[in-house]
Amino acid sequence: MKKLLILILFPVLCWSQVDDCGERPIKPIQAETQTKKDYKKSAVYVEYKKTLKIWKSCMSPLAISERDEKKTQESIKAKAEISVAKFIEKIKNPCGERPDKPERAQGQKHDDYRKTAQYIEYKKVLKTWKSCNSPPGISKRNQETMDEDFEKIRNAIASQCGEKPIKPFRAKGVNNEEYKTSPEYVDYRKNLKIWKNCSSATKKNVTAGPCGEKPTKPFREEGIDHEKYRETPEHIEYQKRLKVWRDCNTEINKKKSK
Repeated sequence: MKKLLILILFPVLCWSQVDDCGERPIKPIQAETQTKKDYKKSAVYVEYKKTLKIWKSCMSPLAISERDEKKTQESIKAKAEISVAKFIEKIKNPCGERPDKPERAQGQKHDDYRKTAQYIEYKKVLKTWKSCNSPPGISKRNQETMDEDFEKIRNAIASQCGEKPIKPFRAKGVNNEEYKTSPEYVDYRKNLKIWKNCSSATKKNVTAGPCGEKPTKPFREEGIDHEKYRETPEHIEYQKRLKVWRDCNTEINKKKSK
């Protein structure tokens, strides 16, 4: 069964790599009158060898691993952007401006004015606007536009990192250079950097899911070949934790698909 699954998935995996690296370069045909030495010195063959080297590098396990890591990071970034979009949607005014009351014509009686199509339409729009801005309307809108992760993330950041530092007031007459070199502003920038790093790390931990955050691949020092790098204790431990993380996510996806 496992062999059958591998045979089914192998073409799919290969096709995904072809999309990233393109087709394998085709070796140019050697002319009948051309010697092997002249053939290998020809511009067409030299160009083919360059292209082949790039293609092999692209199809190497290291390059594939780096592309997979990049796709994972892009996925995490996309989720973060969705959370930010939801946050913006929460804090902006989704009900729009209060509708303008239509003008009453000169000499028109009040009862006649209230019976006009413009006034009746205005009252309908005004009722919708008031309902949107009412406490029940705000509560309903929050439930529709926000997921529980937002409140969870916000509470976790507030608990672990505190409130976001407030930018110091800039006194009248103080120019931009003086303001940015003031002790208050310098302290504010330091505290803001600390808070941003803390909030970013907290958000990753909260949104990592039940399996936790994906293990980080250990740094490969310059000059160490691939085999020695994979035999280091750090890489072996990383592979173990990565397998646990992948198995956990696979099990969760199986339960979701049922």
